[in-house]
Amino acid sequence: MIRPKSRRILHPRRTHRGAVLILVLIVFSGLSLLAFGLCHRTRLELRMVRMRGDDLRAFYLALGGVNRAVSALRRDLAEREEEVVHFGQPWHLATSAAAEGFFIDLDDARRTGFSLSYATGDEEGRLNIGTSSPAGWLALPGMDEAAVHAILDWEDEDDSPEPQGAETADYMRQPYPYRAKNAPMESVWELARLAGIDQRRLLGEDVNGNGALDVNEDDGGASWPPDNMDGRLDHGLIDYFTVYGDGKVNLNTASGNVLSALPGIEPADAEEVVSFRAGPDRLSFTADDQHFASPEDLANVPDLSAMAQELLGEYGTFTSQYFRIVSQASVRQEGPLVSLWALVSRNDGEVQVVFLRRL
Repeated sequence: MIRPKSRRILHPRRTHRGAVLILVLIVFSGLSLLAFGLCHRTRLELRMVRMRGDDLRAFYLALGGVNRAVSALRRDLAEREEEVVHFGQPWHLATSAAAEGFFIDLDDARRTGFSLSYATGDEEGRLNIGTSSPAGWLALPGMDEAAVHAILDWEDEDDSPEPQGAETADYMRQPYPYRAKNAPMESVWELARLAGIDQRRLLGEDVNGNGALDVNEDDGGASWPPDNMDGRLDHGLIDYFTVYGDGKVNLNTASGNVLSALPGIEPADAEEVVSFRAGPDRLSFTADDQHFASPEDLANVPDLSAMAQELLGEYGTFTSQYFRIVSQASVRQEGPLVSLWALVSRNDGEVQVVFLRRL
């Protein structure tokens, strides 16, 4: 007798329990993924909040650096009667809060990345774009005929481009089109809008404005700014030009490159002036530095021709009313570095910030 094969009968209740279990597992997996996503998003948002907080704190710390430099200008104005402006006076700062003893725990500040540095330069030790000779601009490092023509086209009243320049028709073809100003520049930062002048060419390597080659300015692309690691500080166009002042250049603070750009002044003449200012030790910003108080003092410069003395007396001055402040701050090593650029006016006993920009 043949027995029928046994059949495995699935109980409806067990089948239902299995389906519920699978559904619970699916729901649990979905909730786990959702929780993971929410946690990840929360961490990102917290990180962004922290970065925004660090950025805000660094901004106000940098603003404090600007105020520190402004206070030095005010004190300088109050303590002296002479109008002559030179690097040996209290207004000239190129230092940090740590160096001045404003941090109680210097080691802790270095460990955490908390830093504040600031530098003040003479704005009238630069060439006024509106009044200086374009022919002399070609003597400046980083300048060529295309850049000269671009500046001329930006400031002239017509829309006819110079041979290597650019006008409205050229700028309207940009991804974000705009018109040529066709009027005098109101800020040196307008140079960044000109054809062929990018941020690297405008700012150069001395982004903190202290006139020295710092570690971050000679490390290639490891940190801001980008540089060529050649062991030499390459200045940008912003270090040579200004739109403030009466057009004359302060002979006590102008660099050799700026002096060489004055009509009729040869590089050798400019070097003689800079060397004389540095004093017997030939090192700038030391105790034996010298300065000029009048055109007659130019006669004290060895090997400076009578023609050069006359021209420098015509194009130069020995006082200044406008100063440039660059302040940089960070609150921790991984946090943002905030840089502020301020233009300060000193007139009739008042010192005030007339322009402030975040770099």
